[in-house]
Amino acid sequence: MEAPVRRILRPENISKFRGPRPLSTRRESCACILVGIILGLLFAGHGTGHAQQAENGLLRIGGFRCANVKPLHNDSSLDLYELGKWSNESLRMDVWKRKGVPFWYPQGTGVVRVAGAAWRPDLGDDVSSNEAGGKASADTERPADTGFNDSPAGSADHLNDGDNNTYWQAVEGKTAGRLSIVFSALARVNKIRFLLDDFPGSVPRDYSVGLILPDGSKRELVSVRDDLKPGDAWREFAAAGVEAKGIYLEIRSTRDGKDSPIIHEFEARGEFVSRPILPTYPLQVTLPMGGYSGDELHFIGNVGSGFPNTPGTETAVGEYVVHYANGELEVIPLIA
Repeated sequence: MEAPVRRILRPENISKFRGPRPLSTRRESCACILVGIILGLLFAGHGTGHAQQAENGLLRIGGFRCANVKPLHNDSSLDLYELGKWSNESLRMDVWKRKGVPFWYPQGTGVVRVAGAAWRPDLGDDVSSNEAGGKASADTERPADTGFNDSPAGSADHLNDGDNNTYWQAVEGKTAGRLSIVFSALARVNKIRFLLDDFPGSVPRDYSVGLILPDGSKRELVSVRDDLKPGDAWREFAAAGVEAKGIYLEIRSTRDGKDSPIIHEFEARGEFVSRPILPTYPLQVTLPMGGYSGDELHFIGNVGSGFPNTPGTETAVGEYVVHYANGELEVIPLIA
């Protein structure tokens, strides 16, 4: 969602985004998180130049000046740089456009989250995602290719980011890998599953799946040999409600014995035995705007959760506060 604002004066000081004010308990708990608040904050001026260069912390693209939110990022689970670079909406590798308006998104920017004090994610039976506080790791991962193909990194962080488009991949030439996710609290695990890639050569052929028990030891649930079923699908294994502190996947070989394995998601389903330690996010963030004047101010992002989504229901979930050079303030509410 994009929120354009007209009649901009000169926002020389700072621009803020903040979550719901503590006007009521309901607003703090039900309408209290925005995911990817600012993917690009753009300031359109009267300039006609097309230079792409940074000045006073802003990148000039034609008549626009684009702010970079990378210094504020607090969540790497969503990275538009890795997904968006395959889109025809890009002007260059770190500059994209939304409805004709460019935004600056350098590699590694991730997203900025702001949450109300009482916000909690709706986890359901998820006990392993990064939103549930899970920590993924691997003994090998492919680095980003910054050459001709500019392929994204096959980071272990992608194993539990909740995004089926991202993936973990072993370093080139390695056909095995050890993956694990440690929960933020003990949990009774009912099911373990992982999502495979559609490239046949990257599908694990021989592997073991199991639990990491509270004392740190491992309990194997299944050992698979000669898995020849199609890729681009989930492999699921029952765990019978065993109490554990994590899960693991040991890949011994891939389908063709040549290509490195790829796993898009690795997860456990069950219930926490004790209260999980969840990620925390700030109530507000502040972004300098460089002191430029112009006609339009654009915000790109504004995606959120934790508020009612019944048709016809409107909930105030946050606001942008623009501080102008003449001392004036403008409050731009976000209504879900």
